[in-house]
Amino acid sequence: MVCSLIGAFLLVYVAVITFMNILGYPLSKFMLDYQYPFLSIKKNCLFAFIIQLCAMLTLLQAGHIIDFILPIFLIQVLCIFLSIFLSIVTLFYWYSHDQEKRFVMAPLLSLITLCFYFTIFNTY
Repeated sequence: MVCSLIGAFLLVYVAVITFMNILGYPLSKFMLDYQYPFLSIKKNCLFAFIIQLCAMLTLLQAGHIIDFILPIFLIQVLCIFLSIFLSIVTLFYWYSHDQEKRFVMAPLLSLITLCFYFTIFNTY
């Protein structure tokens, strides 16, 4: 339960950075760069913001902090998918050439990923 709260609060921090990118603030050095974006940068940030909000709600539901909106099996599958997805994104941040991504966002996402794994293995 504590891990899901910590992960949700850290996800709020990441979501605020993403939302500020949507508004046009110059915080793109903390976000992943795409060489060939299929959508514009603002649409990519909006999509990332929606995924982060869904991940936050899934983490809080898996930690039994908020009531279940979705069935338990679906929450388990979402938690496993999001933890694997966050693990891959964290590896991209760790191997980035930018210092902001490597020294700020990579440890932050590592903590969020660990919170997902601890929540998965402790609640089910």
